[in-house]
Amino acid sequence: MLRAALEMAATSFVLCHNHPSGDPKPTDEDVFLTNAVEHAAHLIDIPLADHVIVTPAGRFSSVFRR
Repeated sequence: MLRAALEMAATSFVLCHNHPSGDPKPTDEDVFLTNAVEHAAHLIDIPLADHVIVTPAGRFSSVFRR
Protein backbone atom coordinates (compact mmCIF):
# COMPACT_ATOMS: atom_id res chain seq x y z
CA MET A 1 0.00 0.00 0.00
CA LEU A 2 2.80 2.45 0.76
CA ARG A 3 4.57 1.46 -2.44
CA ALA A 4 1.46 2.40 -4.43
CA ALA A 5 1.28 5.77 -2.65
CA LEU A 6 4.94 6.42 -3.49
CA GLU A 7 4.56 5.34 -7.13
CA MET A 8 1.53 7.60 -7.54
CA ALA A 9 3.26 10.54 -5.83
CA ALA A 10 0.36 10.71 -3.37
CA THR A 11 0.20 13.52 -0.86
CA SER A 12 -1.87 11.34 1.50
CA PHE A 13 -3.89 8.13 1.36
CA VAL A 14 -6.80 6.25 2.94
CA LEU A 15 -6.89 2.59 3.93
CA CYS A 16 -10.19 0.84 3.38
CA HIS A 17 -11.31 -2.73 3.96
CA ASN A 18 -14.50 -4.66 4.56
CA HIS A 19 -15.96 -6.56 7.47
CA PRO A 20 -18.19 -9.26 5.96
CA SER A 21 -19.65 -9.87 9.44
CA GLY A 22 -21.65 -6.66 9.10
CA ASP A 23 -20.11 -5.03 12.18
CA PRO A 24 -18.13 -1.93 11.16
CA LYS A 25 -16.52 -1.52 14.59
CA PRO A 26 -12.70 -1.58 14.34
CA THR A 27 -11.09 -4.66 15.87
CA ASP A 28 -7.93 -4.58 17.94
CA GLU A 29 -6.10 -5.87 14.85
CA ASP A 30 -7.52 -2.99 12.76
CA VAL A 31 -6.25 -0.46 15.29
CA PHE A 32 -2.83 -2.15 15.48
CA LEU A 33 -2.51 -2.17 11.67
CA THR A 34 -3.62 1.46 11.45
CA ASN A 35 -1.00 2.53 13.97
CA ALA A 36 1.76 0.58 12.22
CA VAL A 37 0.88 1.94 8.77
CA GLU A 38 0.48 5.47 10.12
CA HIS A 39 3.98 5.29 11.65
CA ALA A 40 5.55 3.94 8.44
CA ALA A 41 3.72 6.52 6.34
CA HIS A 42 5.02 9.29 8.57
CA LEU A 43 8.57 8.10 7.93
CA ILE A 44 8.14 8.59 4.17
CA ASP A 45 6.14 11.82 4.61
CA ILE A 46 2.88 10.56 3.08
CA PRO A 47 0.27 10.87 5.83
CA LEU A 48 -2.47 8.31 6.37
CA ALA A 49 -5.69 10.35 6.18
CA ASP A 50 -7.99 7.65 7.57
CA HIS A 51 -8.74 3.94 7.79
CA VAL A 52 -12.35 3.21 6.82
CA ILE A 53 -14.17 -0.07 7.45
CA VAL A 54 -17.23 -0.89 5.34
CA THR A 55 -19.85 -3.66 5.53
CA PRO A 56 -21.95 -5.36 2.85
CA ALA A 57 -24.99 -3.42 4.11
CA GLY A 58 -23.24 -0.10 3.49
CA ARG A 59 -22.47 0.68 7.13
CA PHE A 60 -19.03 2.12 7.77
CA SER A 61 -16.75 3.44 10.47
CA SER A 62 -13.50 5.33 10.74
CA VAL A 63 -10.66 3.99 12.84
CA PHE A 64 -9.47 7.57 13.37
CA ARG A 65 -12.88 8.73 14.61
CA ARG A 66 -13.68 5.86 16.94
